[in-house]
Amino acid sequence: MKARNYILIFALMLGIGSFGSARGLAYMRATYDGTCGQLDGLPGLMQRAHLFADGPCAAPKAGKCSGSCTIKPTGGKSTNGKCVVANTNPLSCQCVAQ
Repeated sequence: MKARNYILIFALMLGIGSFGSARGLAYMRATYDGTCGQLDGLPGLMQRAHLFADGPCAAPKAGKCSGSCTIKPTGGKSTNGKCVVANTNPLSCQCVAQ
């Protein structure tokens, strides 16, 4: 009886953990995907592991980004976007869908 309870608790924890990690990855992709510069910390580690797509925008000039870009996801169709200043440190540009 105790083994069955431990298996049930483990299965529930595994399900909750996988749901939480999927939500966290989705949030980080929405925030950092398409960044044109090198990121720091955990986002930088995930960028080096190629979990985020590289951005096609140029480096910011005088704190501003301009121009259009194309977002090429790993799966699916490409979409048009525009270059905006990313909320990262150091300052970089990010391609955001229009």
